[in-house]
This record gives sequence, structure tokens and C-alpha cells, in this order.
Amino acid sequence: GQVRGGCRLVAVLAARALGSRSLPSPQGLAMPSADLNLVSKVDEHMQEVAMQLGYDTVAFASEVQGRMSAHHASRVPGGLTSRVGQVCPKLALHGGTSHVPSAGRLSRLTLHVDSTDQLRDVNEGNRVMLSYDLVAVVPHTEDAFERCCNPPVVNSIDLISLPMETRVPYSLNPVLLRKAARAGVHFEVRYALALRDSMTRRHLIANALQLKRAAPETSIVISSGADVGSKLRAPLDVAHLATLFHMSVRLARQCTIAHPRAVIARAAARHERLLGTAG
Repeated sequence: GQVRGGCRLVAVLAARALGSRSLPSPQGLAMPSADLNLVSKVDEHMQEVAMQLGYDTVAFASEVQGRMSAHHASRVPGGLTSRVGQVCPKLALHGGTSHVPSAGRLSRLTLHVDSTDQLRDVNEGNRVMLSYDLVAVVPHTEDAFERCCNPPVVNSIDLISLPMETRVPYSLNPVLLRKAARAGVHFEVRYALALRDSMTRRHLIANALQLKRAAPETSIVISSGADVGSKLRAPLDVAHLATLFHMSVRLARQCTIAHPRAVIARAAARHERLLGTAG
């Protein structure tokens, strides 16, 4: 009885946190957030909604199932590759993220992988990957997850986005998570999953709790994973939802502010290094 009552309470709190879209508070406006996962083709209206809610940077994601090929290359112009110096000044490349300004609109590649064979082409020199500003991997098996946390894959990606819509099919090994975090990779929680149904919401909360316990706090990023503007929520609403993951509101706010800036800084540094090498 107590367990069921607790689950119902969690569901009610999550629904309340995401039930309506609040405008950002005046204090929140001083610290714009970033949403690194809009699952859509470039959508001006969707970006405008995000900006109104308090986000100054968004990434539009293209999703690929399995191995990528040449036709998956980004066709969105003007990303980090063309303005590395603006998005990630030298100061930010050496450990700081508070000075990383708005990146505006970014492109993102999200790879869904079921086997290590599908990660064979994931390397820093891959032309398809270089055509995107950010690269994320969603590992659906334990072998794929372990490969993502180790070189060479971990050096070629920016985000590991866990499949949180169901029970994650492998244990989140703290040693592997810390290893990936030391390499600069962040772990993504997608809050729009909580808008689907009560079962998905329960899975999201349970998986996010597991991630919160196992991963370094500074390595967690909260994104929407929204495919339409109506699923976007203001950063403060997202922070309140994240208290269900046993995060403080302050930490949850950093998961939409400082931590995404660190992701952008890492991606910009990689692009700058590779472009410099190519030049």
C-alpha cells in the first residue's frame, strides 16, 4: 500500500511539474539555459518557443538507427565548425564554461546502437559526425554502453543519452560513468518522456535516480527530447521535476545551464582541434 501510494504521489508531482509551461522568472532570465535535444528538423517556431521560455541555445537532433552512412550527413549550415572562436573562446577551452556565450542554433547527431559493430565508424575523423556540432549515442545494450565509455568512442562523442523510456537494460557502473565523465562526456536525461504516460514517467524517474547515484553530478545534462514546441518546459519547471531525481533545484538548474555549456565547449574544442589538424 505504501509503495503504491508513493508511486501515485511521484506521478502526481511529475505531472504537476510538467503540466503547464511557466515563463522564466526575472532571475532565470539572467542565466539563459540550453536545450541540446530538440528531435526535429530545424523549426523556427519551435526555437522561438524555446527562447520565450528562457533558452538561448538549442540543438536540433537528427536520429539514426544503427550504423551511419554518407546520406546521414548534416545539411544544416553554420554550426560550430564555422564559428568555433565565437562559441568557445580560448578561455572556455581551458576548463571554464561560464564565459561560453550563446551558441544560438546547433545541429546534433543522435546514434541509436544495439551492438558494438554499429560503433565501428564512430571516430573523430568521421566526416558524417564532423558535419554536426554535437554527437550523442543512445546505447541499447550493455556491450554498446561499455564501448561508449571507453576510447576511441568516448573521445569522439559529446553525450551518452540513456534509453530511459523503459528500464535501462544494463547496470550503470559508476566506474565506467566516472571514466567517461573524466574524458569530458556528459549523460543526458530527456524530460519530455515524462509527458507520454504514467509507465514511461515511472521508468524515467527510476532511471534518472539510478544515474544520479552513479554518475558525477557535474556530468548530467537535462534536455527535453521534445519533437514539438508544446512539449517544451521552462528551465525552472524542469528543475522542479528534477527534484524527483533527488537533485536540488540549484543542481538541476546547472543541468540546463553550466553543464550544457561544458558540452558545447568540448564539442567546439574538438572541432577546432580537428579543423586545425586538417588545415
